[in-house]
Amino acid sequence: MNYYKSLKMIPIFNFFEVIESEDIRYSIILDNYNDLPEITEKQQEELTENFKNLTSDYSDYNENNKIIENQFSIVNLYNRKNKVNAILFLLYNYKYDDKYNLDSEYLESTLKGMGYKLEYSTVDEFYKAIDKINTKGIDYKIKVKEVEIKNLTSGEKQSYREAVVLFEELLSINIDIYKKTIVDFIAYRQRCMQKIKQTKKVA
Repeated sequence: MNYYKSLKMIPIFNFFEVIESEDIRYSIILDNYNDLPEITEKQQEELTENFKNLTSDYSDYNENNKIIENQFSIVNLYNRKNKVNAILFLLYNYKYDDKYNLDSEYLESTLKGMGYKLEYSTVDEFYKAIDKINTKGIDYKIKVKEVEIKNLTSGEKQSYREAVVLFEELLSINIDIYKKTIVDFIAYRQRCMQKIKQTKKVA
């Protein structure tokens, strides 16, 4: 009986199907998984022990405090969003109001320091520039973090396909879950996180 013995060999589909269906036979190397073979109790024990090793190896790739880090990131993203909206509100309503002593230069400098473009030479251009600024980019990052937390807290159950779709969207690639391995899955996730962290453009 041949079965997958390492994360470098087991496809994404097989690994997570074992977890989701709780059927260890998905770890057996087969040409077709529509009809799973009958196995003996001894084979069941052998496959189970092997898969325990695989899941242990998989856990080693995950940081134990990942959920906490993501939650902290979400808090920071919401704070950033609120700060941007507060600055936009102040500039839009009080920049050209003589009744208020607004330090618009400081606020605009803060906004630019956060990655937003604010270029204008007239009052009309100023309001048009303000209208173009939004926090959609921050909202998207929050959504990504929330999906990660959902995946982590659900033990990957019923979520790996969503994760694959997210990887495909962020990396502009197609992922064959029947051929790509768990090592590939981990690499895709790391690339996605790097891309998110390196993204400076705020849409």
